[in-house]
Amino acid sequence: MKITVTGSGGFAGIVQQHVVDTGACAAGPALEAAVRDSGFFDAPAASEAEGTADSMRWVIRVDDQDRSRSLQFADGSPDAARWQPLLSLILAA
Repeated sequence: MKITVTGSGGFAGIVQQHVVDTGACAAGPALEAAVRDSGFFDAPAASEAEGTADSMRWVIRVDDQDRSRSLQFADGSPDAARWQPLLSLILAA
């Protein structure tokens, strides 16, 4: 599984990208379980318009064998509460 997180925005307008190949990192099995347990592939599309003008906006993309999915949300949006734990695990890997 390949997981890519892109964050952009904030006060400084920064852009950051974090890529994890779960087959090549020690946290891989835990990340795969977290993606599965979160219902990532079955969740409704996250909103991209929520948050404030200086909020970080996040895109989480997961490529797993024959399926791919991306979700977008902004810090402070209703979707952030659901996806923040997964985002934190990915960024820590």
